[in-house]
Amino acid sequence: MTSAVLATVPVPEHVALERGSVADALQIAESTWLESGKPSSTRTPFLLGELAKVTQGKSLIANLELLCNNSAVASEIAIALTV
Repeated sequence: MTSAVLATVPVPEHVALERGSVADALQIAESTWLESGKPSSTRTPFLLGELAKVTQGKSLIANLELLCNNSAVASEIAIALTV
């Protein structure tokens, strides 16, 4: 392959978190993880779980919607490339 395309897909607006709220929630989650002393291999799942707690599940819903949105866009791109 001699070229590539980067496609970015935003979180659907109806589930997007308020601007700045993710940074605050992530800072809380990161501090909690650092205090836990858990190995680095647990960081991402731990942070995702803590973000879900801090945002009362809103970050989990946003991530799931983003996953579905990404899949839809990827399939549209794949179909367009085969035509």
